[in-house]
Amino acid sequence: MEPQNNNSTTNNDTEKSELSWKDFRDRMQTGTLGLVVRTIILLTIIAIAMNVIPDITTFNYKYEIGGTWNYPTLEAPISFPLYKSSEQLIREKKEISKNVKPFYIFDENLTNQQINNFRTAIRTVDKNNHHTTQIDNIISTFTDILNTGVIKLDDEIAYKDSTYIICLEKGKNVSYSFLGQLYTTEKAYSHILSKAKNLPNDIALSIEKIVLENLRENITLDKNKTDAIINERYKNLSETYGLVSRGSLIVTEDEIITYDTYNKLNSLKTYYENNHRKNDSINVRIANFLFFSIIILAFYLYLYIYEKNLLLNWQNFHLITIVIGVTVFLAVLLQWFNHKYVYIVPICIIPIILRAFYDNKVALWGLLLTTLLIAVVTSGGFNYIIVTIVTGIITIACISKIERRGQYFAIIFPIVMSYVGLTILSEIITTGKIIHLNTPILLYYIINAGLTLTAMPLVFFIEKLSGKTTDISLIEYANTNNKLLRQFSEVAPGTFEHSIQVANLSERAARKIGANVLMVRAGALYHDIGKMSRPNYFTENQAKSSNPHDELNDPKKSADIIFKHVSDGVEMAKRNRIPKDIAGFISTHHGTRLHRFFYNKAVELYGKENVNENDYRYPGNNKPNSRETAIVMMADSVQAASKSWDDIADSNAAIQRIKNTVNSIIDAQIAENQFINTELTFKDINEIKATFIDYLIDIMHKRIRY
Repeated sequence: MEPQNNNSTTNNDTEKSELSWKDFRDRMQTGTLGLVVRTIILLTIIAIAMNVIPDITTFNYKYEIGGTWNYPTLEAPISFPLYKSSEQLIREKKEISKNVKPFYIFDENLTNQQINNFRTAIRTVDKNNHHTTQIDNIISTFTDILNTGVIKLDDEIAYKDSTYIICLEKGKNVSYSFLGQLYTTEKAYSHILSKAKNLPNDIALSIEKIVLENLRENITLDKNKTDAIINERYKNLSETYGLVSRGSLIVTEDEIITYDTYNKLNSLKTYYENNHRKNDSINVRIANFLFFSIIILAFYLYLYIYEKNLLLNWQNFHLITIVIGVTVFLAVLLQWFNHKYVYIVPICIIPIILRAFYDNKVALWGLLLTTLLIAVVTSGGFNYIIVTIVTGIITIACISKIERRGQYFAIIFPIVMSYVGLTILSEIITTGKIIHLNTPILLYYIINAGLTLTAMPLVFFIEKLSGKTTDISLIEYANTNNKLLRQFSEVAPGTFEHSIQVANLSERAARKIGANVLMVRAGALYHDIGKMSRPNYFTENQAKSSNPHDELNDPKKSADIIFKHVSDGVEMAKRNRIPKDIAGFISTHHGTRLHRFFYNKAVELYGKENVNENDYRYPGNNKPNSRETAIVMMADSVQAASKSWDDIADSNAAIQRIKNTVNSIIDAQIAENQFINTELTFKDINEIKATFIDYLIDIMHKRIRY
């Protein structure tokens, strides 16, 4: 049965469509268009940040009374008022409240009512009019007392002496009165009853009862008027007490900061803050935008020059930008609550995360950019920059040696020691004394170190979300004792042995050209796991006398079975949750190469004109897309070829065969454009060839019998 040719027109249209989309994707990924889009994204983020955080303090100095001015001599850049301190304003307001006389109101209606009620009631006591003179005297005394005023003692005047002055409104007249001139209820009660002491007991008791029923305070505090007077005085209170002219000396370098100097510095800082909030002009916004754009784009330019592949990958670009952006935003947010909270922000998370997914250079790059941005947008000074960068570098050095997740806990100690030690030393250098240590900042740095532990769950979360792998994950996946690789060794032992040899060969080449060694090894171990579905169809797992392809006697079916180990491997990787970075080696290790054995067999059976070459190529467009996947493709083919060699007694001939085989295999792959999606250079390829040849020669020497 002859294989049928596919419709050429349909194939051409599909290929054109795929090429068009691939061309656009490549331009977005590595071309000028992608670079422009990334630049626009960064500028948009900066523009949004400038609007979300418009008030960026420009007075970024740290100082305290009794401390040393650790900056160059400062002169007044503008004329500005001297602001009273909050404590001084509170004292002056208390003085105003103290000096304002409380406002009281005399109730005339209540007074007249009480007098009339008292006069009517007391006339009933002396029915026989035997004590008329004394009764009239009591009525007169009651009337005089109420007309003078009975004041209600509230908390403000309860403990004042008789000389305390109040403001009293009586009718249309307002006057000041001594507290001693007025009556309290107790004083009035005693004075009235003293007039009845010579009366008969029954009459005196009746009068006492009437006094109790009718005597009420007729002078009460008008709190609203009192508060209004105080508030009016508050409004007239000046918040400033002087002026510093432009060019005036404020403080010299290394000068001890006195109270007067401290107040001038605070006044300048307050003036800057108020001015920015009130006059947030377009010029200031443009300057801020350009300033941050230059800083960020300069750092990303460095990344573009030295880590171009990393930056041109959209996932990497998003990850780096988000991690740094969130950290800077957190620092700004915390400073809104307290400017010292910036020391709590665990910046060492940045190098830990970036080192987990990339390398030391990228980790250091992220540390420097994040520290600089936070120092600019917050109150972090020179000491903050030095302490943070040095601690970050120590962190990078420590995590470079980590091989297990549990070892992350060990980096906390050097981080704490670095923060504490550098802070203490900087304070001693500044003040010359240990007793001036800034304890709160030390505490914040210790909290900072503790929060660095959140890097572990963050790295794990990013791994699961993005499918990227860390060095630790690669080490764990490359452990041949894990479940899937153990199953691999049991189901397809020949293929498993082949994968180990490919891993060894690839690892040497990766180390030689500076590729990711751990990634290459893990990818090589998993690249052929799809063969577990039908292990007997692959020669490395077959007994010498049994080959299922002989029974099929159909090159196309045999080729399809061979091809299917790629898609089976991809599905198996998904089921076992193998990261995308590792699974990529499964889909790319054959690229789009032609399976020449079954193609030649088909040509032999049906004739070349009746055989479609594309039917015998690995399907899809899964060419290697990195240096690592390209290395594994080369190593896979070279190692497979080496298994078919017969022993040669002449060692020189054997060495020449190794060289010829390695060169011919890799040159054929280059000719088929298998590496066009990678950044391999001719130098890289020559070094890979040389590494393969040396490795295979070493193995050959070990097999020679003496």
